[in-house]
Amino acid sequence: MSRHYSNRGSAYYNKGEIEKAIADFTQALKINPEDAEAYYNRGSAYYNKGEIEKAIADFTQALKINPEYAPAYNNRGIIYSDKIELEKAIADFSRALKINPELAQAYANSGIAYSKLGDKQQAIQDFKKPVKLFAEQGDTANQQKVSELLKQLQQD
Repeated sequence: MSRHYSNRGSAYYNKGEIEKAIADFTQALKINPEDAEAYYNRGSAYYNKGEIEKAIADFTQALKINPEYAPAYNNRGIIYSDKIELEKAIADFSRALKINPELAQAYANSGIAYSKLGDKQQAIQDFKKPVKLFAEQGDTANQQKVSELLKQLQQD
């Protein structure tokens, strides 16, 4: 039954109906409070809505339930990077990559965080990895975005 609410919540999220998505993810969690994916999805919806602290809380709860949930570390890291809590962001991206070394987006996000910190060399190193991974995964849009960031850093 909780899967029904989670699936419908994901459909609402994908249609941009964030309030309905949050309501369904919340209902799924009432039925199964150990559903890490529902916490992750609701956290993503809260982030999309701008409710940053609620998003952090949900990603953190997802990680308490499943400490190997690499996307939750990545998304929580994005929020920390947005908040300029760069050490926390980098720690989360590193943890995501330790769990899943193929998570190209976490390398790119780590590169952005290191760039904000002023560590140009580490940022360049982190940007090189996702360019290759995105190409291998057929994600040319993200490959091009990261390639542009890499070029900008190398020219500065």
